[in-house]
Amino acid sequence: MLNGNLKSAETNGWYEIKGTVVKQEIDGGAMPTIKVDSIKAAEAPKDEYLYLF
Repeated sequence: MLNGNLKSAETNGWYEIKGTVVKQEIDGGAMPTIKVDSIKAAEAPKDEYLYLF
């Protein structure tokens, strides 16, 4: 979850996001959320997928 000004971010883009992890109350439960301080476009990584073996 992200919390902050994300107007410059497009869906399916790659971004470098700097912020602070905070606890946010959602539907009666605690959820870790990144409070966004800054966001900038980034290049896609060489391998866009994470494989768990």
